[in-house]
Amino acid sequence: MILIYVVHLYDKYLVSEINKYEKRLEEKGILKRHFTKKIDDK
Repeated sequence: MILIYVVHLYDKYLVSEINKYEKRLEEKGILKRHFTKKIDDK
């Protein structure tokens, strides 16, 4: 159970880092907007 919880926390951390990275790329104009949804539109 502890291992599953640790993996879950690490996964949440990775997802948040990926979202930050994509937002940075979008601000720079590097991320192609027609291939991805805008993060702010939710």
